[in-house]
Amino acid sequence: MLSLPNVFILGAVQGITEWLPISSQGHIALIMLSVFKTPVEEALNLSIWLHIGTLLAAVCYFRKDIREILKSPDKNRNLISFLVISTVITGMLGYFIYTFIEQNAVLITQGEYLMAGIGFLLIGTGLLQKYAKGMQHKNIQNLRANDSILLGFFQAFSAIPGISRSGITTSLLLLRDYKAKEALKLSFLMSIPVVLAAEIGLGLTKGINFDAATSIVGASTSFVFGLLSIGYLMKIAQKIKFWKFCILIGIISFVPLVLSLV
Repeated sequence: MLSLPNVFILGAVQGITEWLPISSQGHIALIMLSVFKTPVEEALNLSIWLHIGTLLAAVCYFRKDIREILKSPDKNRNLISFLVISTVITGMLGYFIYTFIEQNAVLITQGEYLMAGIGFLLIGTGLLQKYAKGMQHKNIQNLRANDSILLGFFQAFSAIPGISRSGITTSLLLLRDYKAKEALKLSFLMSIPVVLAAEIGLGLTKGINFDAATSIVGASTSFVFGLLSIGYLMKIAQKIKFWKFCILIGIISFVPLVLSLV
């Protein structure tokens, strides 16, 4: 069984990497299975609690936005439709991808290469943004049905270890000319319903074991680090120019591939 210091480390890793374009799922699995030699069943159970922590961090950070959505559904119809449609599409497609991967484990090794490919596209987009004039910068009010479908479809591929959910959704939003801050905000808001649905699904199909100390330390640590890191990342997005942020995200997208080759 994992010691509490090890659980603390895993919670910190989950909290920090959840919002970055590197797969928190992949890194947590690697540390638990390879470094800490954790049994698969225990690793899966702890992973659920770690994700609950970062889910609560997102809810806490965006509590004002969530309150506004619930108080004024008509005013936020575009955003609500976007979240509902993208979550439903991700849930349906993600289930089949997850099941397919369980039966074809070789696909697990492909995630890092896919993220590197996205990194190339993002760097190119950043350079285009730097030198192109008059490019439109979209915000949440510009959301359309095709955004919901596209984001929901590609978000489902984060079921593949090595593919970052926040990385792939933020990347697509940036490529569709949304402002960096808006892209991050939308990506993180998307995480709330889709992660909640995934955790409920895993809990129903795999079961959740509750060990008080491990569960509380894991969830609370990922919550604290997740809340701190999400705030810091949002501040960075506001302070640096859009094209620089785009290139930064693109470079970070190569991290999973580099780590897999070391």
